[in-house]
Amino acid sequence: MSLRDDADRIADRAKGMAAQLRRAIGAISNRHAVYSAVFRPGGKMTPAAAHVLDDLAAFCGADASTYHDDPRRHAKMEGRREVYLHIQQSLKLDGEKLAALRRELREHEA
Repeated sequence: MSLRDDADRIADRAKGMAAQLRRAIGAISNRHAVYSAVFRPGGKMTPAAAHVLDDLAAFCGADASTYHDDPRRHAKMEGRREVYLHIQQSLKLDGEKLAALRRELREHEA
């Protein structure tokens, strides 16, 4: 292989990585927008949304250990907790994570 072939391969990989980053940025932005529209329409959490999140926190064991001697029960509770944490993470996404991805994208495009 020549140096030119290596350079072409590297350029193709960089283009592929840039495309992946663009998709990730779009997915994160979209998920944050959708979750915010449901739980924080107009930028403010509604009393109903707060009630739903409180109910989910209790149901999912968000504030307690999910450990149980029965491995099936433990797995069930851990799954519930994972869903609750996913919702929380989706609501807390801020510009910082998106900015980091955009910086990485610019580095790959340069």
